Amino acid sequence: MHKPPTAKIRPNLVAEKPSFGKINLIVFMMGALGNIILVFVPLFLAEMGLTGLEIGILIGTGLITRLFASIPIGVISDRFSTKAAFYAAIAFIIIFLVGLNFTTNFFFLLVLFILLGLGKETINSFLDIFTLKAQGEKAGKTFGKFQLSRYLGSGTGALLSGIAIAFLAFALTFNIVAVLVLLLLVPIYLLKDVPKEKINLFQYGKDFLKVKNVLFAGMLFLFTFHWGAEHTTYGLFLKNYLDLDTAWSGLYISITLIFLALAAFLGGRLIDKGIEHKKLFIVGVLFSGIGHIMMVNENVFVSLFWRILHEAGDGLFFITQFVWISLLFEKERIGGNYGIMFTIMTLGAFTGAIAFGPLGEATNYTAPFIVSGAILIAEALILGIYIFGKGLKKKPA
Repeated sequence: MHKPPTAKIRPNLVAEKPSFGKINLIVFMMGALGNIILVFVPLFLAEMGLTGLEIGILIGTGLITRLFASIPIGVISDRFSTKAAFYAAIAFIIIFLVGLNFTTNFFFLLVLFILLGLGKETINSFLDIFTLKAQGEKAGKTFGKFQLSRYLGSGTGALLSGIAIAFLAFALTFNIVAVLVLLLLVPIYLLKDVPKEKINLFQYGKDFLKVKNVLFAGMLFLFTFHWGAEHTTYGLFLKNYLDLDTAWSGLYISITLIFLALAAFLGGRLIDKGIEHKKLFIVGVLFSGIGHIMMVNENVFVSLFWRILHEAGDGLFFITQFVWISLLFEKERIGGNYGIMFTIMTLGAFTGAIAFGPLGEATNYTAPFIVSGAILIAEALILGIYIFGKGLKKKPA
């Protein structure tokens, strides 16, 4: 059995016990917000009369804003205090949510999505980086609880917002969510920063250009390509292909996300017990791809079953990529390096959003899931042949 990867993780940079209770509360709320935006904002935009291409451009704009912001935010987290950035991010998200009620102008919508991208990226990246820096010996357990909080929040957000939109309409629901986002100021105010380091910026480039890190970045890009399909077509697939209203869509999504959260949590425990994170990563990508293809089924219950498999695969991906990043980079530079990796992931999602927006509209929102699922399966098979084949070569004849 492999020695647990967490045994190699470097000592904690935080002098006092980290505030993981507050962190996980904020993560829960941001997870809920993220799924409201993922599923119901495209429905709102379609209701405005926007085309699939226009929706893809708006979603892609939010993603590409995150792309350009990821590395600076990561470097800031290594070198400066994060409180002011948190407060600005909260303001940006509230402006986005409230602003949707006051404009149908495409240019102003672009501005709102830029603010959304900046706000979400700032908060989510700082939370991720704080957790990567502050975890101790049992990284799998820490990361597992973190991802459990995030995706239970996602499921809760999908369920409650779906019901709210069914009874209150989009505009009032978005305003209520804006008030809830404002309440995040309390736990954010109570957070303590991790220690800062003086770092040579060129060192980030040296870290990234190591062959193993470039290959890892390529794997992340291929995986996150399917995020573009989800960002542009998931809610529309549930409405147009499965004929679900917003309340039933919320229930469908929330059920599946419970399994994502549990898979991430259990995956962390397995890693702490010695299961190699690379092998769990492959299993996660494979499950994700198979589920993405097979969920395209007109029977809601069959579709739900395969979506559960997809989300379980995503859960394994999220926990293993966290552990993998924590092992690849020195903690004092993990903020900037995580920013680089997240930039790669966001680029994958952006590319997918631009590709799958028009494709979804032309195929009743089914083809994006099939195409992106096939890419995931191919990635898992190639990576599996490489890693498992490498392991077999090491065994004595």
